[in-house]
Formats: sequence, C-alpha cells, structure tokens
Amino acid sequence: YLLYYSVFINNDHDYLATDNPDSKLADLQNDLIIKLKNSKSLKEIINFFESSEFGYGIRKPLIPILFTGLLSQVWENLLFFNKDSFLMDLDPENIFEMFYNPEGITFKYHSYTDKQLEIMNTLIDIFGIRQEDYSKPKHIKAGNAIYYWMKSLPRYAQITFNIDKDIIDFRDTINYLSIDPIHSLNKLYSNFRDKITKYKLFLDNYINHSK
Repeated sequence: YLLYYSVFINNDHDYLATDNPDSKLADLQNDLIIKLKNSKSLKEIINFFESSEFGYGIRKPLIPILFTGLLSQVWENLLFFNKDSFLMDLDPENIFEMFYNPEGITFKYHSYTDKQLEIMNTLIDIFGIRQEDYSKPKHIKAGNAIYYWMKSLPRYAQITFNIDKDIIDFRDTINYLSIDPIHSLNKLYSNFRDKITKYKLFLDNYINHSK
C-alpha cells in the first residue's frame, strides 16, 4: 500500500479514476496502453518500462505496481497465459512473479461482446464468486466459478462417459476454460446458456442418478 501511495498519490494519479487530468503519469499511461494493444509478450512490456529508448527507464521493482495501477481501467480486458495455458489464479503474488520470471508469459487484450458479458454474469449468478476471486476480473470470476465447481464433483462424475453426449461436451467446454477462456465462453453461450442450471443439477446428483 505504501508503494502504491508513493507512486500514484505523489504523482497526482488516482488509479481507480477514469480520468486523471493532472496526473504526472498520463504520458506513461497513454504510451503503455498503445504498447499493450500492439504487443503479446510480457517481456516486451518490461522492456518498454526499462528501456531509455521510450524515455522512462523505470526500475524493475516498480514495474508491476505501475502496470497494474495504470491499467486498472482496462484490467478486465487482459488475459494472461503461461506457455499457452490460461492463468486462472491471477493474484498479486502471481502478478509480481510474472514480472520477475516473464519467460513464456504472454497476454491478449480482448474487448468482450455483449454475449460474452451475458454468459459471464449467468455463470456468476449460478455458481457465485469464490472468496479469493472477488477482486479479480470478471472473466476469471466467472471461469473459476464453474471450473472449480466441476473440479469439486466426485471424480467419477468428472470423467464418466456413461452420460448424455451433450453433457460430456458441456464438461469438456468447462475444462477448456483453462486453455482458451474466450472460445469456452462463446461455446457456453451458444450451446449451453439455457441448460447450465439443468446440467449442474444433474452432475451435482450424478451418483444418485447412476444408481
């Protein structure tokens, strides 16, 4: 908190505000967002902060703080991957770890469609939000809610093929959230949005159904 205070308050920048007309970090923020939308590798972002070529030359310990604070308004649009596997548990400790070990870390900037936002809200309504996910972006709240629900089911309910093919596809789509959340959200919306509660009830009670 003290680092956030010294970095942002001392530079007249409220990282929770949508507009900071007097911010001394405005140029850095604007350049960072442009760089973000034209990059894929976290190493590129680190180089942007550190390199004198861009006129900043920022010390490494401050980079994750500036990165998260300056991008607070677009944080919901960022998806991070480690060697093509989606990072579902993105807490402050993991964010700092990414910046100190950025090998293989990539990201996507994604603007969500109305359908994607609708299915995320549906998943949150049905499965709730895990306590540890309250401060995380909506796509992580929604994805983790259904993903960890399924992982909490009895093992047999997670792997059996003695069920309707559509439920198997539903289950596979949930598993794929850990690889490609955007594809999975689209498929959950187009194929399952009216069946989620029904399939949840079925799998929650699968042992009883199978007797």
